[in-house]
Amino acid sequence: KSCGNCHEPDFYRERLTRFSGKPVGELFEVISTSMPADNIGGLLTSEYLDALAYIFSITGSPAGSEELTSENMDGIDVGPVQ
Repeated sequence: KSCGNCHEPDFYRERLTRFSGKPVGELFEVISTSMPADNIGGLLTSEYLDALAYIFSITGSPAGSEELTSENMDGIDVGPVQ
């Protein structure tokens, strides 16, 4: 909801390519310290994790075998964008 108000799916595909091969934690850090623009850092950790899951789902990233959490995100790399 917070993301879709400003960003279309193509925006995510373009931006996500910058993180290809990097830990999901790096992407989380950027998003959680810069978004949403009208309330930077104002979401709960769980909401930022949900936003990442949404971004991955609309960019064709494969689903993982377990839920994305703040504890496991550094062990997961951002894959290539489709």
